[in-house]
Amino acid sequence: MQYTQVPANVKTELNRLKTEPFDFTVCMEHPSYFAHHVLGITPYSYQHLILRKFSKGRWHKNTEKNDRIIICKSRQIGMSICLAILAVWYAAYNKAKSGTLKNTKVGIISSSDDQAKKLM
Repeated sequence: MQYTQVPANVKTELNRLKTEPFDFTVCMEHPSYFAHHVLGITPYSYQHLILRKFSKGRWHKNTEKNDRIIICKSRQIGMSICLAILAVWYAAYNKAKSGTLKNTKVGIISSSDDQAKKLM
């Protein structure tokens, strides 16, 4: 795999996702679909490549368990937006049930308080 290029199947999957009519159950399965249809933000293909690692169902047959991922990227390409979409999706659909009340908790950690506030 070439790490500097987005595979062609990712781009076709994203284009198909944009043309699909709204379906609530798919929103629960795929963060890119949720971003496009609920938040009104269409992710770029490289953002979709990251978001699809957390999806299930018909859009992407993800067989890997992704507790952690590493992203090697350049600056200013929108990864903060991508991670914010992922955080809102996790919280909206209670994807990471933890704690005594089994509610998803999202924390933003940054080098400064201002940076964390910007993301929130």
